[in-house]
Amino acid sequence: MELYLAGVRFGSPHDMPKSLPPGQSQAATAQENAHFAELRRAQTTAATFWWISTNPLRDLV
Repeated sequence: MELYLAGVRFGSPHDMPKSLPPGQSQAATAQENAHFAELRRAQTTAATFWWISTNPLRDLV
């Protein structure tokens, strides 16, 4: 299942490669890992802002 929030895609962990496909280099995997790490940071940021904006207790802070 995929969810889009503020233009950020929240995908399943199955989207991430677990092992090297035949013919793929270690460098390409490192690039993909960096890309997925950046996506996770963006998703966490988007989810945090969404939670803050929808939380009725935000006025108490």
